Amino acid sequence: MTHRCVEDRSIRFHQLVAEKLRADPQGVLAKARRNLAHMRQEHGPNFEYYAARWEALLDGPLDALLAVLTFPDEAARALRQYTPFAGVLSPQERWAAFRQFVTDWRTRHAQGQLEHLIGAAGAILGDDALIIIGSQAILAKHPARLPPEATASMEAVIVSLNAPDGSRLRGDILWFVN
Repeated sequence: MTHRCVEDRSIRFHQLVAEKLRADPQGVLAKARRNLAHMRQEHGPNFEYYAARWEALLDGPLDALLAVLTFPDEAARALRQYTPFAGVLSPQERWAAFRQFVTDWRTRHAQGQLEHLIGAAGAILGDDALIIIGSQAILAKHPARLPPEATASMEAVIVSLNAPDGSRLRGDILWFVN
């Protein structure tokens, strides 16, 4: 899993926490404060910088806290790595969110990766007549009608239709990505 994927997943989970926070501010804040006190005991002085930041956010305006939960900047990302919101989402909510995140991530990134792969293979070969073999090959034509399971594969084989000598359909595999 890439750093970007992990960060996007963290933001998605914290968006769900933000929804709960809007619906039940007192309950969610009380849980976060209990978690923060436990984290201070567990991590000691090395954690104090983050604990102080979270404490100020938990005691401050709700809008500032909501912004940190979902903002993609470096400071918010660092704080989310030490989140005091463990347990705000039930295991069922976390699992459902994780499954949906994985499906959405694969769908969003599979098309772009395939397009990049085709472009790179064409540039290397100096050829725009390519055969793409693999489950992602169908994404180029039917991205909206496929179930998420059909877009989960991350592999493709690209074969050149034209050989440098002018003959058709080279038999060698040019690219394999997994």
